[in-house]
Amino acid sequence: MTLVQPAVKRKRNRTAREEALVAAASKLFASRGYVSSTTRDIAAAAGCAEGLIHRYFGGKEGLLLALIKRQVSQEVVDLATLLLAPTMADEVVQLAHFISITSFMFGFMRPAVLHQDREKAKKMAIMMAQMMVRNFEAISTPDDSQPHPPKPALLFT
Repeated sequence: MTLVQPAVKRKRNRTAREEALVAAASKLFASRGYVSSTTRDIAAAAGCAEGLIHRYFGGKEGLLLALIKRQVSQEVVDLATLLLAPTMADEVVQLAHFISITSFMFGFMRPAVLHQDREKAKKMAIMMAQMMVRNFEAISTPDDSQPHPPKPALLFT
């Protein structure tokens, strides 16, 4: 008499697999570059089926976007912890982080990933810089009795 073993149902953990795919993509994109990294290699490095990349992210481009979103989200969290920096040096570091995130978004992500025209991305970056300058001016001169500082020259024209 043969006993039939009941099938063991595996519990799927989508979040863990997504994290594994993003981590594997991060390592491969960093070492090989985006173009040279294949979905097959990413899936193998993550220990997942290649089809999950397409199911969860819509393909390699979607996986890159997920990676960027998570990285930017972490940068924002890190930046938020520095918002009220106790020293001028900490404020400069905070500003450098912000500039690097903004540069990445407008210099790489918008043109290369989102296929936005480089000139349009550049104009958006200039507009954001001008908004920041206006905010800094408003903070530095709370009332109209003080003279406004000269406007800083923008890096882009």
